[in-house]
Amino acid sequence: MSELHEKLGKLLQLERERQGISISDLSEELKVSESNLEAIETGIAADLPSDLYYNLFSKSYAERLGIDYTKTMDAIREDLGELEEGEEPESKASKEPKKRKSKKPAEPGEDDEESEFKQEETEDDNGFGRKLIIIGGSVIVVFVLFFLGFKFWFGGSDTHEAADAGQSGGVVSPTRTAAEIADEQAANYTWTGAPEVDPDSLRLKVVARDQSWATILADGDTAIYQNLTPLRQYTISAKHRLLISIGVPRVVDITLDGQPVYLANTTSGRISRVEINQITKDDFGTPPARPRTRTTPAQPTAPSTTPPDTANQATENNGL
Repeated sequence: MSELHEKLGKLLQLERERQGISISDLSEELKVSESNLEAIETGIAADLPSDLYYNLFSKSYAERLGIDYTKTMDAIREDLGELEEGEEPESKASKEPKKRKSKKPAEPGEDDEESEFKQEETEDDNGFGRKLIIIGGSVIVVFVLFFLGFKFWFGGSDTHEAADAGQSGGVVSPTRTAAEIADEQAANYTWTGAPEVDPDSLRLKVVARDQSWATILADGDTAIYQNLTPLRQYTISAKHRLLISIGVPRVVDITLDGQPVYLANTTSGRISRVEINQITKDDFGTPPARPRTRTTPAQPTAPSTTPPDTANQATENNGL
């Protein structure tokens, strides 16, 4: 057990405990046995199969905790005085030295420091110029792509419009946009084949003779959703569609465009989500008349006043 391994193991153990990580969880995550991790924390490198395993496991341990393994080892070695004089730490030795550009020969009467300063200043100016050229070129490319996309997107509609106008002999206004053309086409298109006239309004009047509730939607918006006040008149107008539900249909009078209508189901007698629109508004008429049948009670038979013997005799005479 060396002092270097002991200090590194103690450092790793303190950081693991500070982060609240158990050694079993760490073992499962790193796929390293707990005994090997404990050997690293105690600094007993001999308990591991070889120095190679120690270096690999301890480096994985340190990187899991967010510790730079190489710099930490260099710092511990430097603290222990194990670095020889003139020896560079491994973290610095592993880095490739930067390539230095060849210096221009100094002009006569100019010292080396001044020549190097001018050279660095020139390199900075060249670097800034290159960046400026790259940025400017990128802006130009983006602008050109945007212009081409705009021209392709909106120019195609104008081209088709001009072609259609040429075939029909019409004149196209250069100020019209593609959106205006689409709106005009949609407005002139016959969707249902019916004459292009504005539909009449659906005017509904509801009057309750007794307590009831009603839910009525006009063109998808809720017009009534409440208990109806008896004898109060409720008027609802819709352009295209009405959806009606009535709690007690037999106490509610309904008129559509001034005409009484019967909306209750003939079987159940309920009015639930009955739809009225411009096509079906004439299908709802007045309630069908129910035929009335009167039952005539049987008339009592008057008792016979003929004596029994006389009745029998009359029967015999009839037989003769």
